[in-house]
Amino acid sequence: MLSSVIVFLTLAVATSAQNATGSLITDPGPPPLNSTSLPGQVVPGVPDFYAPEQIGAKFTHNVILSVDGMHQASSDLEFFVKAFPKSTLASLLKNSVEFTNAMTSSPSDSFPGVMAYMTGASSRTHGVYYDVSYDKSLFPPGSNCTGPVGTVIAWDETLDLNPDAFDGGGAFNLSMLPLRKTAWGTCAQIFPNDFLRVNTIFEVARQNGLVTAYTDKHPAYQILNGPSGLGLTEGFFPEVNAAITQMQTEGYDDLHWSALNNWTMGHHFNGTAGLTTPSIYGADFQTFSVSEKAAGYNADLTPSADLIQGFQQVDSRLGQLVATMKAAGTFDSTLLIITAKHGQSPIDRSQLRKISPDDLIAATGTTVVGSSADDGALLWLADPSQAPAAQQRLLSKKTALGITDVWVGLQVIANGLGNPFLDPRTPDIVVKTVSGVIYTSPTASKVAEHGGLNFNDKAVLLFAHNPSFKATKFDGLVSTRQIAPTIIKGLGFDPLLLEGVRIEATVPLPGIFH
Repeated sequence: MLSSVIVFLTLAVATSAQNATGSLITDPGPPPLNSTSLPGQVVPGVPDFYAPEQIGAKFTHNVILSVDGMHQASSDLEFFVKAFPKSTLASLLKNSVEFTNAMTSSPSDSFPGVMAYMTGASSRTHGVYYDVSYDKSLFPPGSNCTGPVGTVIAWDETLDLNPDAFDGGGAFNLSMLPLRKTAWGTCAQIFPNDFLRVNTIFEVARQNGLVTAYTDKHPAYQILNGPSGLGLTEGFFPEVNAAITQMQTEGYDDLHWSALNNWTMGHHFNGTAGLTTPSIYGADFQTFSVSEKAAGYNADLTPSADLIQGFQQVDSRLGQLVATMKAAGTFDSTLLIITAKHGQSPIDRSQLRKISPDDLIAATGTTVVGSSADDGALLWLADPSQAPAAQQRLLSKKTALGITDVWVGLQVIANGLGNPFLDPRTPDIVVKTVSGVIYTSPTASKVAEHGGLNFNDKAVLLFAHNPSFKATKFDGLVSTRQIAPTIIKGLGFDPLLLEGVRIEATVPLPGIFH
């Protein structure tokens, strides 16, 4: 029988490190059924694209690393490898397929960002719009499924027993879980993995007898187990909310690097023997994103000293991981994919403008029951029929509120974000902001954010490495959703085993398979 182990915190103590403004864009979304817009795309229904005779295991191990906030462009990765030509990243790029026009999810929050490359799907399919969102079909925590239906969904530190502790208190606070009424009339709690609507790459691997592992920033990332609850052989999710300063965040990230090295050696996350090197494993890193929010970029749009320190920590630890792979004999058989759940904006600090989210909500002129507002906004209304009127009120104050556009109804559907008429999770209103606008307290110290639809929120680094690859740059538009079918195909399985891939016709990244 399959089993899944979720761990909140290792017992080991980590050592902290020592050391262009773009225009608004729309998520490319899954290609239409008659489209060949994405590289390698064929019309769904053509059987030979994923025909069994074309599938053979190419990569025994697949490692996915997310350096949250990092862009591919001259402000970030391109700058770093030019400034540090002997860095590990510069070395890896010599045997990598580099995607210079890669886009993460819309919205560009961490949760839909990670779901994109773990499911091959977008929010409208996998059902996760933000770490804090709203569901009109579920009951509030503690309601015993009585009273008004509809509740805020919080898959962040508020779900922890102790959100200020690295182990999250060692468990979920069960009183914070949303509820649903079952078909036989009982009231059931919804854990994060229950919330996901499609399967994950981890579930496909486990169902085929493989070992999987992952580490991320909240215990709520047990959502990666998928609907079966069994996707991860081992999950390690210390609470990032317990890390406050950059140095503490570097130490926090070192917990993840430690787990990666131990998994590579075939150990459990904390170094004890008894696992085996996973077929799919990976991690998320926060230092770079934290530095972007706290220090940002210089006036000439080059990285600040804090960002360079964040890069150097990533590069140093990545070098250690590569050395561990070589020592374990897995380097040649590993597909290493480095990307980011999200970007960050603004890069140009002169664009920064802070607006209270309360002002945005008040301007709708109607009751807002759920909101996710960072450098864009998703709004859920008590009365969805009021969305068009609220849209006009917001647009009438677009300058004061830093708005470029507001979508409701058919506009939400047309932009690939789901159907607010039918889906209880799809927001009633989507707000696009002027680049540089952040909905936060005017006195907040942060100088950048993510979650919105601006170019620098969505444009992320993405490259795939294997020693057999020749250095290649692909400048065409790709989506991080394409990572999921790439991983599954690389393992020798049919990517159509991923439900999100079937629904959205997501294809593998170009240049990986020949």
